[in-house]
Amino acid sequence: MLKMNKINLIFMFMFFSPCLSTSTIAARNTTKMSKQNIGCNFYQGKWVYDKSYPLFDSLKCPFIRKEFDCLRYGRPDRQYLKYRWQPNSCNLSRFDGLDFLKKMKGKTVMFIGDSVSDNHRQSLLCLLHQAVGPGSNITRFTEEDSLSSVTFQEYGVTIQVFITHYLVDIENEKIGRVLKLDSLKSGAIWKQADVLIFNTWLWWYRSGPKQPWDYIENDGKIVKDMDRMAAFRKGLTTWAKWVTTDVNPIKTKVFFQGITPFHYHGVEWNEPRATNCAAETTPFNGATYPGGEPLASKVLKEVLFSGAKSVKLLDITFLSQLRKDGHPSKYNKFGGMDCTHWCLSGVPDTWNTILYAQLYRLFTLMFLCFMFMFLSPCLSISTIAARNTTKVPKQKIGCNFYQGKWVYDNSYPLFDSFKCPFVRKEFDCLRYGRPDRQYLKYRWQPNGCNLPRFDGRDFLRKMKGKKIMFIGDSVMDIENEKIGRVLKLDSLKSGAIWKQADVLIFNTWLWWYRSGPKQPWDYIENDGKIVKDMDRMAAFRKGLTTWAKWVTTDVNPIKTKVFFQGITPFHYHGVEWNEPRATNCAAETTPFNGATYPGGEPLASKVLKEVLFSGAKSVKLLDITFLSQLRKDGHPSKYNLFKGMDCTHWCLSGVPDTWNTILYAVI
Repeated sequence: MLKMNKINLIFMFMFFSPCLSTSTIAARNTTKMSKQNIGCNFYQGKWVYDKSYPLFDSLKCPFIRKEFDCLRYGRPDRQYLKYRWQPNSCNLSRFDGLDFLKKMKGKTVMFIGDSVSDNHRQSLLCLLHQAVGPGSNITRFTEEDSLSSVTFQEYGVTIQVFITHYLVDIENEKIGRVLKLDSLKSGAIWKQADVLIFNTWLWWYRSGPKQPWDYIENDGKIVKDMDRMAAFRKGLTTWAKWVTTDVNPIKTKVFFQGITPFHYHGVEWNEPRATNCAAETTPFNGATYPGGEPLASKVLKEVLFSGAKSVKLLDITFLSQLRKDGHPSKYNKFGGMDCTHWCLSGVPDTWNTILYAQLYRLFTLMFLCFMFMFLSPCLSISTIAARNTTKVPKQKIGCNFYQGKWVYDNSYPLFDSFKCPFVRKEFDCLRYGRPDRQYLKYRWQPNGCNLPRFDGRDFLRKMKGKKIMFIGDSVMDIENEKIGRVLKLDSLKSGAIWKQADVLIFNTWLWWYRSGPKQPWDYIENDGKIVKDMDRMAAFRKGLTTWAKWVTTDVNPIKTKVFFQGITPFHYHGVEWNEPRATNCAAETTPFNGATYPGGEPLASKVLKEVLFSGAKSVKLLDITFLSQLRKDGHPSKYNLFKGMDCTHWCLSGVPDTWNTILYAVI
């Protein structure tokens, strides 16, 4: 609801406020920062040598922990201090400490996480200390072991750190220390701040004497240990639920720092003999990192995309992976080999430069919204809300429609397939002899709310005069060339037609693994190179990325709303629904009954979410994968004109009616 309101406020402001034009707003809000490309991806780029760096003198900063103070503890080289991060398609504005303090006047910024969070915080403190000078009134205060504060009194800006290794709780019980993956009790302290920057990862694989817990509690069950990545995902999910339910996004802006990489395995940067970062003095030079994206980073993005979309990800993983030279190594008070934390001054200064840029983006949006509220006498927010009331808002707006169960409902189906003239013969199951009717009688019931019944007349009224376009199954170009048919992963020429519509609903997946006579191409072109074939999941990711760039650069989100249908599952392998002898869906007449699906989330679905999260955040995902996985009974099987076994498409009426009911609810 809040995301919708941001767009609505700006839209209404442009139409109803005669007092101040958007050009005037832009002129009055001009700062140094506005010279950057506001829509730029800060996280893809390279490190360039810059003699004007570092951004502060570490020997003059009083806030650096002895573990991170590399120069003071004898690091002999200086070149690592001289690198600036250069995004590919824009300039990242230099950190301006005074501007930061002015914008954040009277506010509190809190870093929450492990020692890497403190590494991040101390960089910010040094950047601000450099700006205000040594004579400024700066006070320190430690409230308890986990929370400490530094306040720049002239601006009333407080920078805090709250140390917690896992974000979720560890509690002492009779059996010992229990890591509780479903419990988060420190939130009341955290949400008092205006900006929250979270981080957790470093401690999730700790074992032995340094492991700070003895047992794990998950879903009410206490175990000695469990798959650590699954535990990490569950802990993040608990945190994401807290953000969604407990944090007011108008008052408090929430960031996640991203996964910071380690450099103990030289094979990750093409130096297989290296066992640490001790000899590294320059960044890795490359457009990609040989070690690839860490699994933890992918898990984090999936959780944020699914359950905490208000959180801004500071996606510093890749740029930090390139900085194998940025760690203290042995140059710290304790003399141990540290290729986990970062020298200060150093890489965390770039994290804070990006934070500064991201905060500017938020301030710009807030400025537009506030100008509307104060300067438009024509229409109050309450009036807008009253005029925008329909049947659908009676539902719980913040509900997750995609987690739930199928329930039997005698009032279903939503239409009579015999009376509908639009059903293709492949999907017309009743007409082609399907004998059972029970599959028609299931309604999707989300866990935490009611999904409004599809109201066709209301839908038509709302969409009056508008065009809806469904686009699939492949969105990439296939062109006939001399060598044959070429699938071009970097080319998308149909966009001019697509964006004429008011609502776009995309889908692609079914054809990416096709081979043999049914494969509609002979070669693949990727990054200007033509190959006979390539890893199909990599091709799928690249095609989606090209499409996501088109959405971001070519589609006006005010005029055109963009959805992605999600990955629709097949049902040819009974092992996925605990029936290992089944080789298709022919005998299936009821849904799978369970809170999870044994086959798990398809890799394609995870890839889709990563691409949407990284490059197409304006796209709304109709995440119909899980609810469709449960409907092994929903396919035509042999009941279609061609009599082939079809466990890919869906009977009509049937499961796709629920997809459209969700579309109706979110549109």
